[in-house]
Amino acid sequence: MARLRRRTWIVNGALILVLLAAAGATYFWFTDDGTDTGSAPRTFPASTGTVSQTVSASGTLQSATTADADFATSGTVTEVLVKPGDSVAAGRPLAKIDPAEANAQVEIANYQLSAAQQNLSNAKTKLTEASDAGQDTTQASAAVNQQQASVKQAQLAVTNAKKAAASTTLTAPIPGTVTAINGAVGQRVSGSSSTGSTGTGNTGSGNTSSGNTASGNSASGNSSSGNPSSGNTGTGNPASTGTSSTAFAQIADLGRLEVRASFAEVDVAKLKIGQTGSVTLNAIPGQPIEAKVAAIDVVPTTANGVVTYGATLSLGQLPPGARHGQSASVSVTVARAENAVVLPTAAVRTTGGESTVSVLDNGRELTKPVRLGVKGDSTVEILDGVSAGEQVVLPGASGGSSGDRRAPSGGPMIGGPGGGAPRQGGGGGR
Repeated sequence: MARLRRRTWIVNGALILVLLAAAGATYFWFTDDGTDTGSAPRTFPASTGTVSQTVSASGTLQSATTADADFATSGTVTEVLVKPGDSVAAGRPLAKIDPAEANAQVEIANYQLSAAQQNLSNAKTKLTEASDAGQDTTQASAAVNQQQASVKQAQLAVTNAKKAAASTTLTAPIPGTVTAINGAVGQRVSGSSSTGSTGTGNTGSGNTSSGNTASGNSASGNSSSGNPSSGNTGTGNPASTGTSSTAFAQIADLGRLEVRASFAEVDVAKLKIGQTGSVTLNAIPGQPIEAKVAAIDVVPTTANGVVTYGATLSLGQLPPGARHGQSASVSVTVARAENAVVLPTAAVRTTGGESTVSVLDNGRELTKPVRLGVKGDSTVEILDGVSAGEQVVLPGASGGSSGDRRAPSGGPMIGGPGGGAPRQGGGGGR
């Protein structure tokens, strides 16, 4: 029995000690005066410096000048004279098609021209006979005019047929490097009326060079009505959209490369031609390349509900190993403030459109409203409210919710009773 009583006293004593400890902690918590004598708030001096705001995008390194080359007349490929990677001069033969079909079209066009000229001669004879006989010449005169138009059409058809026959050899429209051959010997090709080159300096969606079709080419019956010039290319196309071409041959000037990037619609409004930035090739990290915005598309691209705008950036000196087609990370500076009062972004609290910071003034933590300027990735420009040299309290350094307490007079907020900084977890939050 004595042993049982002793054990009971031990248990009860332990319970009493636990209750006393809990009571002491509760008293300390609710009677804390906000004074922290153990550690000072962590502060950061407002400084003067430069703040830059940037927007980022992904892109591709590509030639600043590219051109597609397509046969302007129909036929069967008999020779392919180049391969991807070959350097070519403007006018160099790239491929040939069987000229038999084109030559036949020339013969047909000449025959139709002869027939039209004979019809015109007959109409003129009838007009003369009607005039000599004193008859009404209205219909005869109309027939002459109609046959004159037919002769002009037939003459145009002959001209185009001859050009088509001369263009059975496809030539390079620009000097550069062959980047693709989309055809082979034995393949049937159809005359194309619009293939083109691309280059920087123009914005907007790519314009297609309209081929000069031989209108009214009914005399020759030529099924390929495209502009029959060798290596039919349309120059001046705006910035390339980066889509692959189905032209027979593609040529690029690999001596002058640029980057095509896609920017989010929320960022494109901040972009302007001439803004500077940097490009880093994913294959060559650690070697940023100076870049400048050269063109911005006015028409967006939408994919899976995401709207982006293309932009072209001209580049400075390229590092060794840079190659056409490499992927790139792009950063463009859209705003910059120099000699500005600068604070870490983490030091600024923004609620309901109002921004504030906490500063330490003679041991007191005060909250000041501030007006923000340029916002960088980790720093922000302070236009009003804080001066260079002021000690700014970083969030979490002095704890509490002192930023939620303001002086009754509407003046600056203070950290706690007696001017001390609130303890971690304490303050006016309770």
